Amino acid sequence: MVIKYFLICLKKVSVQYVFPLVYMIPLITILYVNLVNKYGQPYQLYNFYKNGNFNYIADDQLISDNAFYMNSSTLLSSHYSDDKSVAGNKYYDNNVATTLYLCQSTEALKNSFFTEHNLLKGNIPDLKIYEDCRKEGVYPLCVTVGISKKLNSDIGDLIFYNSNTKELIFKIVGLLKSDGNTFSEFGKQSRVKSYSCAVIDEDMLSSLSNDYSKKDNCFIQFNKERKNENYIYKQLLIQYIINIGNKYTIILDILLSGTIISILCYFTFNIINMRYRTDMVNLYKLGMNKLKISLLFFLLTSFILLIAITITLCLMKFFILPYIIFQFYDLFLLLVLACILFTIGCMVNVFYSLTKIKL
Repeated sequence: MVIKYFLICLKKVSVQYVFPLVYMIPLITILYVNLVNKYGQPYQLYNFYKNGNFNYIADDQLISDNAFYMNSSTLLSSHYSDDKSVAGNKYYDNNVATTLYLCQSTEALKNSFFTEHNLLKGNIPDLKIYEDCRKEGVYPLCVTVGISKKLNSDIGDLIFYNSNTKELIFKIVGLLKSDGNTFSEFGKQSRVKSYSCAVIDEDMLSSLSNDYSKKDNCFIQFNKERKNENYIYKQLLIQYIINIGNKYTIILDILLSGTIISILCYFTFNIINMRYRTDMVNLYKLGMNKLKISLLFFLLTSFILLIAITITLCLMKFFILPYIIFQFYDLFLLLVLACILFTIGCMVNVFYSLTKIKL
């Protein structure tokens, strides 16, 4: 009887169902963005490190086959414009700052966090890909999907890096999953800590290493075993990421989410109550007990909440994150947050359905 009447109510699509979505979707979206920005970065970074094939990250003083030259403020550029270039100053339409890892051996990538598990699309450079790229006069490059969007580039596109004395031309061969690092705008340039990796020849690596004395440059190695005293243990990195979330902040976020969802559910409950109150009284007079009527109210209000959260989830995944925030989080994370919000809403709806109905 309850389910039958619930289905009948759904068939009568009216303003009572549409109006709550008008105020629910914007507020849930703001709440969603806040939660994703707070917990999305450590979640993605945790997965990025966890998927890495190494146990230690150690300082390295010399160039070697397994060493990476790391520059934490590399400016990558795309879409060179000859018309806008003036007096030898080259102009590029898109620029993004990244932490670039350069190595001279494709084997070094196998013992790093640039692995197949962190690959979203394309390929991690191997010897064949490297040789094919060198025939074209370029070097193979992997960037996160966020950087590719900011550069307005995809697999196969050329990316440029200008050092003090040389210009390196890269070709994107793979897109990495998001490492969770956020973007911030500075004029037409974007600064970001997201990781990128490329394989270059030994001479070029040696030339770039002249900047080794700079603060943001260094050589590192990803190792399975500890090689020297200057190292970082992978598990410590992961543990640090896990401990980023302060328990009081988490509690505060839960309370904030509960408060916002409670207010939204309260207004929705009142709208449904005004629309179906007469019908509920008649059903009560015909013999339906109050518990079943409460169940019917719960189903109606929770269904509207489910629609609002589902629309918000789609907006976040396919519009807000890729085109406004330029972040790319796993669908699993977004679904977990959606389930948490929906669970809170269902608990609130149960309370309202049992205590606010007067027949």
